[in-house]
This record gives sequence, structure tokens and C-alpha cells, in this order.
Amino acid sequence: LGTSILLITHDMGVIAEVADRVAVMYAGKIFEEASASSLFKNNLHPYTRGLLQSIPRIDTRGVKERLNEIPGVVPNLFEAPKGCLFYERCKDRIPKCKIEPPNLEEVETDHFVRCWRVQND
Repeated sequence: LGTSILLITHDMGVIAEVADRVAVMYAGKIFEEASASSLFKNNLHPYTRGLLQSIPRIDTRGVKERLNEIPGVVPNLFEAPKGCLFYERCKDRIPKCKIEPPNLEEVETDHFVRCWRVQND
């Protein structure tokens, strides 16, 4: 029909069901963008992985599991850090992340990521 719908949500289950394309945002910036199928099969940014790992699961067959969480807090955007906005919360950070913010780069066909670690691998 040539139309689009912009859906803003933290519910990755809803995204998996209805979205063709996904942009994962953190602190007001896109950190990963790809087709929904690509993003769920091959998520590359540590924040995207953290979001997906924090989804409650119903297939644990009675085993109680603690939900994964992303440690830390969102930075104060009025006093934004010099480097990557996700640096303080990132388990995969490298020294360059603290110094210089990464650009959103295409790392696979039509799959964009804002991460030095992914771009350097």
C-alpha cells in the first residue's frame, strides 16, 4: 500500500511479530539498524544483545531464572561523555570507546551498527 508505521517500544516480542525493519536506539541515537530477521538472528551491538537477553522466557519448564539486566544507568545527556554513550554500561568496550564516539556504519549488507568493537572485528 506504500505506507509505513513507526512503532516505538521496548517490547522486542512485539517487534519480532510486526516489524520489517528495526532501529535500536540508546540515549537518543540509533545504535543498530537492520531488517528484523537479521537483527534477531545476528544482533551485533552489546545494547541490542542486552535487550534481547532481558526478555522473560516461558520455555524454561519450571526452572526459575533471574532476568538478565544491563548494568548501570543511562548517561546524563546534558553532560554527555566524550566517547560512546553506552561506554559505562558496555561489557565489550575497548579504550577507543571512551575517547571517540563511533559513527553508525554499515558492517554487513543493510545492517548498520554504532560500535568500535564491531567495526574493528
